[in-house]
Amino acid sequence: MLNIDYRDLNTIRAKLALLAAASIVDYQELNSRSVNECYEAEVSVSPGFDSWIFIDFDGDATLEIDGDVYAAYTGNRVFRVNPGIHRVRLCLSNVGYSGGRFINFKSMYLIQHAPKTLNFVIKALVVSEVAEAYDDIRNALIMALNKALDSIMVTTVSGKQISMFMRHFSQYIRPIPDFLGSIYAYYTEEELNALPKPDFKRLEEESERALEILDNELRELGKLIGKRGILYTTGYSHLDLAWLWSVDVTRQKIRRTVGDMIAIHRRYPEAKFVWSNAAFLKWLEDDDSRLFEEFRRAVNEGWIVLVGGMWVESDTNLPGGESLVRQFLYGQKYLQSRFGRLAIIGWLPDTFGFPASLPQILKKAGIKAFLEAKLSWSTINKFPYSIFLWEGIDGTRILTINPRQFWGEFHPNDIKGAMQHHSLPNIPAYQPFGRTDGGGSTTWISMERYRVFQEVFGIPTIIIASPEDYVKAIEKRASELPLWRGELYLETHRGVYSNGTAIKKLVRELETDLRELEFWSALLGLRENYEELWYPLLEAEYHDPMGATNTKQAFDDIMGRLIKTKNEVKSRIDNVLARAVDRDDQWITVFNSLPWPREGIIKLNKPLKGLPAQWVEDGYLVLVKVPASGAVSYEFGEGIADGDVVIGNNYIENSLIRVEFTDSLRIYDKQHGRWAVRNSRLIVCEDIAIPWSGWNLEGWYRRNCKVLTPSNVEMVEKGPLRGSFRVKYLFNNSEIDEWVSIETNSRLVNVRITANWRERLVVVRYEFEVGVRGDYAVYEIPYGVIKRPNNPSNSWELAKFEVPAWRWGELGDEDYGVAIINKGTQGYSAMSNTIGLTLWRSPMFPNPFLDLGNISVEFAIYPHGGDWTKAETPRIAQSYNTPLRTALGKSSISGKSLLTMRGGALLESVKVGEDGKSLVMRLWEIYGRETTVELEVTGNFTSAEEADLLERSCGKLDMRSISLKPFEIKTVILRDWRP
Repeated sequence: MLNIDYRDLNTIRAKLALLAAASIVDYQELNSRSVNECYEAEVSVSPGFDSWIFIDFDGDATLEIDGDVYAAYTGNRVFRVNPGIHRVRLCLSNVGYSGGRFINFKSMYLIQHAPKTLNFVIKALVVSEVAEAYDDIRNALIMALNKALDSIMVTTVSGKQISMFMRHFSQYIRPIPDFLGSIYAYYTEEELNALPKPDFKRLEEESERALEILDNELRELGKLIGKRGILYTTGYSHLDLAWLWSVDVTRQKIRRTVGDMIAIHRRYPEAKFVWSNAAFLKWLEDDDSRLFEEFRRAVNEGWIVLVGGMWVESDTNLPGGESLVRQFLYGQKYLQSRFGRLAIIGWLPDTFGFPASLPQILKKAGIKAFLEAKLSWSTINKFPYSIFLWEGIDGTRILTINPRQFWGEFHPNDIKGAMQHHSLPNIPAYQPFGRTDGGGSTTWISMERYRVFQEVFGIPTIIIASPEDYVKAIEKRASELPLWRGELYLETHRGVYSNGTAIKKLVRELETDLRELEFWSALLGLRENYEELWYPLLEAEYHDPMGATNTKQAFDDIMGRLIKTKNEVKSRIDNVLARAVDRDDQWITVFNSLPWPREGIIKLNKPLKGLPAQWVEDGYLVLVKVPASGAVSYEFGEGIADGDVVIGNNYIENSLIRVEFTDSLRIYDKQHGRWAVRNSRLIVCEDIAIPWSGWNLEGWYRRNCKVLTPSNVEMVEKGPLRGSFRVKYLFNNSEIDEWVSIETNSRLVNVRITANWRERLVVVRYEFEVGVRGDYAVYEIPYGVIKRPNNPSNSWELAKFEVPAWRWGELGDEDYGVAIINKGTQGYSAMSNTIGLTLWRSPMFPNPFLDLGNISVEFAIYPHGGDWTKAETPRIAQSYNTPLRTALGKSSISGKSLLTMRGGALLESVKVGEDGKSLVMRLWEIYGRETTVELEVTGNFTSAEEADLLERSCGKLDMRSISLKPFEIKTVILRDWRP
């Protein structure tokens, strides 16, 4: 029923706004001076007031008050100060809070409020927010607020008060009275100053009485209606490593975020925070040792909780499995070394989906529970659980928390949304609160709200606690939790699989190079630790850089770091291999790090004696054979013309396959007498996604596509070791060259595409209609393999029209298959008998220059008999991504294998242990079945042990019979190993 006797919420807010303005007793502009590109001032604060420093600016800055650090930004510009003399220093960032270039600094002020009036305003404001959010208790709270407000009569507000309120406090009261927003269109501040200030003594007395009435009303109402549900929470400041700003800005943000946490806890001792990203702590340690020590004390005192355990909050779909392992190895190692503890809560709130191999990686890295908060962004299906047990492909289960969001300032709408999202009302919910993306701590208004919530009925009981405490409470009721098996696929942001061809290719190459460097260093007896060379790679695999969803400046910054590291790694590989040979210009040694013998083609400036060779434009192709995990030395000399590659007018072939090209690429399997690829098409499609254009590839891209037709086809290599042709395409202002080649005795069809690309708002894809149609496409994921339906029968399957893969994806059945093996081009699709690869995208935001200009992508088509297990697709893909390496000279290990492995597993890493004395090997079962692997390594050791991913022993093992469960990751350590 309409009740005209009570103020409505808008009128309540209007009076609170007037009270907030009226509470401003005085303010003064600080007399600041510019010192070393910062602003400094000294201010004397009198007792008896609620005093605040107000930074009148738009932007992002580091504020220091008496040496204590705060985060100042457009949404957080007021800072309480105690009576006394204070030194104030403000250093502006060169970009805004969200990376924009607009920075507008006006001045700094000291504002003195009547404390009881402001205290009432804050509390009444929060109660009004609760009333707005919860309609079933709204009327009761409105009545309580009316009764309290009846005790105060606002009779005047000066122009000076209105002006300062509008600048420093109006962001917290919405809506503000319309006349306050428009009055300055008609009157100047000087004119309005003719209005007198209120009687502050009377205002304080009335506010005190109003607060007493409000408190009493809340107590009485609380007797009638209790709390509803339980919500655990912790402060969290999400800070992107290189999103809309570069890493140097991130380092500034880290410092002020930590300072902000300490300042908030100093004023609100009940506050607790979590911190992930070990790399950020290392940067803080390097940049501000005093602040780092304060952080360390906070961890020891328990009000900052270390979570994540990773070097950075990484993408988990696109990096290699070993990269994910190193995220935890080096992240947990750092936490242990600096804080004497490991993180036990995995923490990836903003990462773009999670592979089905991740539960095992988490558990073996010391993680007991996992939080992500991105699945609520899915656009087709609502993920059904807010807390559940997640089971990976190997059977590992981990308790997983899926809150609605990972940010917020304790607004009642956020509280309400968290509980509505929560799927198990009889079990407590969890949601972190704080700033997102640009850092900065949980704010003062958040903590004021939290305090008021303790007195308000009809809302959840809110408990600030460590997420570890929440997990302990939930573990007791684990039997009540639902179970989810398989990947956690995010039904949005599918474009990140293919954005940024250069960074994805470079990440893949650097992953491979680091593997090679560690492998040869270890087995050749160099006890080197290359941890610091991993850092730039792991940092580039943070979800925004890895998805190339960052600004050009941030993208170029990360690319520069990767290129520098890759050059350093390559130089070190060359030096390591050079130690294994005696320098002799007449000999060359070829090295193979994979644990099976390989035959392959290398390119040299002259042929090798007695070996098949082919002259090409820039040197000789030479066919070599190398033992498993070993080397062979060859003498330069006259080669022979031998090989089975021949060419025709429109085809190239060897004894196994024939590749034809008329209007499109087709592949015929000569050995099995069938078409492997019946047809193919290189297509350009409209790619306009709203919102998040740089992130999202939507299904409607298929509506407007153009199939490119070649403008020219020419044969460029004619065998006998390699035959190739080049196909040229034109599209608007862009040129595309496609190089297709096959090698002797090989089933791989190698494709390299280069382009001078000038278009925006389109996506370029290559689709292959294959001669087989199974029920599933098979994909490699980091340290695992999964199947996804290629004939979707429900909305969950239909949503996966674009999916990530690590090194390969395949369509096939028990009799035949066709795999597409990539070198960093990781966005796949499979529909019916067509498998597609997204080559590159051309979004406008956040980087309109992404993949503009020179582009290069590489992949291989692998047609084969039998299914992917019989055809050993994982091994073929690892070989494709792992080149044979050379060193000039003759080696004493020529013809020898330093390591051999037999069984259905891949060996992904061989390194010196973190103790500096052991040899560590990591392998994983690749076919989804139990197997036994035999490992043999040259050298001596005292014991062979299984370890977790942190290299902690799990017991002895027999190198002759290492058992692996389906898709199990196994870490083997040889203690006190000597080559």
